Order: sequence, then structure tokens, then C-alpha cells
Amino acid sequence: MKKAISIILAMVMLVLIFALPAYAQDSETNLYFDKFLEFIYEEENYRQITNDEVNYYREVYSELYCHQNEQGNVEWVLIKCQIYPLPWEAVFGVRVGNRVFKYIGGSSDDDTGHYVYISTTDTIIPLNKKNLDSVLELCPDILWVLEENNIGQQFGDVDNDGELSVIDATYIQRDVADIYDYLMTHNHINPFSEDSFDVADINHDGETSVLDATFIQKKLAQIEE
Repeated sequence: MKKAISIILAMVMLVLIFALPAYAQDSETNLYFDKFLEFIYEEENYRQITNDEVNYYREVYSELYCHQNEQGNVEWVLIKCQIYPLPWEAVFGVRVGNRVFKYIGGSSDDDTGHYVYISTTDTIIPLNKKNLDSVLELCPDILWVLEENNIGQQFGDVDNDGELSVIDATYIQRDVADIYDYLMTHNHINPFSEDSFDVADINHDGETSVLDATFIQKKLAQIEE
């Protein structure tokens, strides 16, 4: 009996090992925190970072995802560290695939609080509008990573609770019926700008409508378009 159990456990371990993808999440070790401090040091024009600042960065710093190649070598790491506290009602942001990353309006670098460490160049790149094309080129799988790990605010998730729900559809329906909701006004990103968009516009047709609410309802009911 013990021998049979041992064989079964061994088979399970083999299945798990070979089933592991070339991507590995690493949110515990924070291997690149010192690299991030170097980046901040340069961004601050080599101003000496105080111990209080270091402690603050350490508290808010996390490595959300580590991308490895088939040989197990790290290629890039997605980092989160909100340097500037982000107000809940932030209405500025950048779209990355089907995700929205918000930032404080008027910040010089549109700091979304997300960065990518590139191992080949040993550099850290802020994930913002200015660098978006470079990030997508250097990290072609990042859109998949964001979706699989629910990173950033998903289009359609108007209450930003991390998932699509009937509540989100209801908010959209109320908005279409001209029923004012404070929440909806803060899902209009980059207002009065050429690149403005709505988080509620889940079907990406350029406007918030009953079609978006229906899209969510069908998605929840697992009805294919």
C-alpha cells in the first residue's frame, strides 16, 4: 500500500514539473528591490534617498510576475511600487491591452506604479504611455500575463473590485439611463484629452452603451458572441 502511494505521489510530482509553464510568479522574494532603489536614485537626479523613503518603498514594493525562458533564465520582471499614493478617484491612466493603469494627473512621468525590469539590459522601465511600445516589444507576453494574473483594472470592471459582475452591468445601465453615479464619472479616463476613454467601454466601440452592459451579462452567462 505504501509503495503504491509512493508511486502515485511520484507520478503527480512529475506531472506538476512538466506542466509548469515558462512563467513563474515570484511575489515573495523581491529579488530586484535593490535594482529598483538604484532606478529611483537616478530618477531623483542622484539625490540621496533617505532611510524613511527606503522603508516606505520596501513596504509598497512587490514583484508581481517573473518571466522565465525555457532554460529557466529570468527575462523580465513586472514590479509594482506606487511611489505617489494614488487617490481612489484617479481619472488619468493608460490602457494596456484590456487593462487600465491609473495615475495621478499632472505627474511628470505618468507614474502608474508599475515597472518592468529587463534582465538583458539590466534596466527598469516604467509602464506608462511613453514607454508602452517598448514594453510590448521587449515583453511580448505581458498582455497575457496581465490577463492571467488580473493585474490592472479590467475594462468593464467599473467598481474596480477585481472582477466583472452584475453590479458593473447595473452601473452601466444606470449611466445610459442618465442616472448619475459618482463612481461612473471616475471611470472616464483622461477627460478632455485626445486619448480619453471609458473603463465601462468593455466592447471598445468608443462609447458607453447598453451594449457594454449586455456584453458583461453574456460573459457572465458564458454566452459566446
